[in-house]
Amino acid sequence: MKKQFIPLLLALAVCAGLLCVPAYASSGEFTIKDGVLTKYNGSGGNVIIPDGVTEIGLGAFSHCTGLTSLDIPNSATEIGAYAFNGCASLTSLDIPNSVTVIGQSAFYGCTGLTSMTMPNSVTEIGIEAFGHCTGLTSVTIPDSVTEIGEAAFIKCTGLTSVTILDGVTAIGVEAFRGCTALSSVTIPSSVMEIDNSAFNACPNLTIYGYSGSIAERYANGEGFPFVPLFTIANGALLEYRGDDSDLTIPDGVITIGSNAFSNYYKLTSVVIPDSVTVIDSGAFSNCVNLTHVTLGSGVASMGAGAFANCTSLTDVTIPKGVKINENAFTNTPWLQQRQTQRTIMTVVGVVAAIAVVAVAAVLVLKKKKAQAAAPAAVAAAPAPAVPTSAPAPEAPTATVEKPAATPNLCPNCGQQLQPGAKFCPNCGKNLADEKN
Repeated sequence: MKKQFIPLLLALAVCAGLLCVPAYASSGEFTIKDGVLTKYNGSGGNVIIPDGVTEIGLGAFSHCTGLTSLDIPNSATEIGAYAFNGCASLTSLDIPNSVTVIGQSAFYGCTGLTSMTMPNSVTEIGIEAFGHCTGLTSVTIPDSVTEIGEAAFIKCTGLTSVTILDGVTAIGVEAFRGCTALSSVTIPSSVMEIDNSAFNACPNLTIYGYSGSIAERYANGEGFPFVPLFTIANGALLEYRGDDSDLTIPDGVITIGSNAFSNYYKLTSVVIPDSVTVIDSGAFSNCVNLTHVTLGSGVASMGAGAFANCTSLTDVTIPKGVKINENAFTNTPWLQQRQTQRTIMTVVGVVAAIAVVAVAAVLVLKKKKAQAAAPAAVAAAPAPAVPTSAPAPEAPTATVEKPAATPNLCPNCGQQLQPGAKFCPNCGKNLADEKN
């Protein structure tokens, strides 16, 4: 009977808060507390961290030399300090697009690490986060990062190229010190501060950047070769060496040369200034990820295929008054859409014209029928009835009065004369003399 009460008492105690049950979960391989993976208890190999983990805690996998590959869930937002410190057999790393913080020395001494993808969710790279990762050969710092921390990639001796995307504003103390194989670094115009020691002991380094930028001043001050991202000669942009996805052509460029950006797959949008008047053939051809183009008001000429085979291009901003050469946009969704709209408008116009003609024909036919029906209606109309009770009045007869005959009188005495008389019977006047 007492045994039956024990589970009940335990349950009541838990509900009443009399017992504190720690929020730990352990599958044998992982120790997890409140979403934080605090300890890895396995032997290594291909490790899949459980979904639901939000943070890989301090030193959770530190010096796990058997770890070769890693699958971090999308629930993770932070990789803590020393989390994978000294995991020398880890060869590849794909950080999910949920992680925002990579802590101090998180991957320090992972000498076998040869490839690493850093997503644009990361905002903070801690001190020595990838220090002494001697197997890394190239790194791209995403535009979400604002500052590359102190000694973040110190003594990565296998590193040959670094691309820093637009958005980073500062490169910290000794960030890339001792990267002896580093031959090129691309620094965007967003970088406003580079510590003097950031690239110490990088004897083979060439810095690529924008003319007049902090990068150029730093290179000149520290004695590094500097190469402008744009090659411009006599107003013609001939070549681009950068890695920007959103690109604005420098103001003052007059011509964008043939194939200057051809096959540049990273390009997603480009703004062309008003100073540009000519875009030569193939200038942006085969930029398969280019989606948006803004043309300047000065563009007067486009060569054939200037944007040919830009298979993602859907939006082109054209200033009022600028005429484009459609041959410049062959095999682009934008041109196909434009042609489809034109065809639709043509069909609509033809249909509208046919409709207008048809309506006009109907109106003419109705008018003719109305005109034909009018005489018949007049002929069929009855004559007005004449009243039978009163006879029609007779028309009056016109009387023409003859003028009265003028009497024949004597011119001397006024005596009336007989017709044919030669002498007046009263005064004896010779009438023949009067006639003469």
